[in-house]
Amino acid sequence: NESGEAPAGRWCPSALRSSQPYVRASGVWSVRGRRPDAARPRAGRARSLCRGYRLAAIPSGVTGMEVRGAKIIGLGSYVPERVLTNFDLEKMVDTTDEWIVSHTGMRERHIAAPEQATSDLALAASRKALERAGIDAGALDLIVLATATPDNTFPSTATQVQAALGMTRGAAFDIQAVCTGFVYALAVADNFIRAGAAETVLVIGAETFSRILDWSDRSTCV
Repeated sequence: NESGEAPAGRWCPSALRSSQPYVRASGVWSVRGRRPDAARPRAGRARSLCRGYRLAAIPSGVTGMEVRGAKIIGLGSYVPERVLTNFDLEKMVDTTDEWIVSHTGMRERHIAAPEQATSDLALAASRKALERAGIDAGALDLIVLATATPDNTFPSTATQVQAALGMTRGAAFDIQAVCTGFVYALAVADNFIRAGAAETVLVIGAETFSRILDWSDRSTCV
């Protein structure tokens, strides 16, 4: 309402249009496994997209309503072309392929080219996710990008991807949680959808740690 106070029970500020409780269906949706032909996805790693019901001002005790849920319907990934193997690392620092595999399980890693930024990796993965989901970037309501190695402190790397995709509406922002970043980004997207604040969300996890590692330090580069 105009005072900014919420009615009792669950509510969604972005979807609130009156002081009266209501549940409004909002276009194509995906809940309990159903996916209409026109379903749009939510992308995560650039990978997922979703949709459901828009909920607003639902008082406590109301029953018989559909529960809005999120569903991943498009996946995409990208890795740089250059590969650095454990045998390459043996020539750089005091380590062996056997030790690396036994302690980390890794045999190789992909290294971003000097001209590649985190946003470039994110953009390539995003385009694949959108293609597999069968939607255009114009259908996106939100981009959530998890990274600890952004292109810049600001603007956010998500907005760089937003511009490159040609997304002209909605929002885009980064979150930073390092190893668990993508998991948190998925949770953020899921909550936006459940709250009715977004219907189609692109979730991305992208890093260029190879650019900030000290390749002469065995304790970090291995």
